[in-house]
Amino acid sequence: MTTTILSVAVLGFMATRLVGGVRVSRSAGGRLLVRQVVSRLRWRHVWPVPIVLAVVLVAAGLLVQVPLLHWGWWSAIGGDGNVRTTGSRRDVTLESATAHTAYNGVIICVVLVALVLTGLL
Repeated sequence: MTTTILSVAVLGFMATRLVGGVRVSRSAGGRLLVRQVVSRLRWRHVWPVPIVLAVVLVAAGLLVQVPLLHWGWWSAIGGDGNVRTTGSRRDVTLESATAHTAYNGVIICVVLVALVLTGLL
């Protein structure tokens, strides 16, 4: 019960911050700031992205193999099972876990992309 309340509180806080950011970016001052930032982007700001992404993926792949690092925030607050499937290891089959994770992932991605695009337009 405590973990559910904490998770809802964190999601509520993040949603509030995202909506506030969209509201600011939709104002005249926000649009001006976004326009200034985007107009000043140059190739030197973009070219390191593939290199940094490759380094991060390699480092993550190596660090995932370290047994000491097999815990995270979900288990630290007492969560059971996999946070992405919102269920425990005892009551989630592979098929339902895969479907549930994909469904939640699509919804979260669509909402986040919509908020970001709304802020940039």
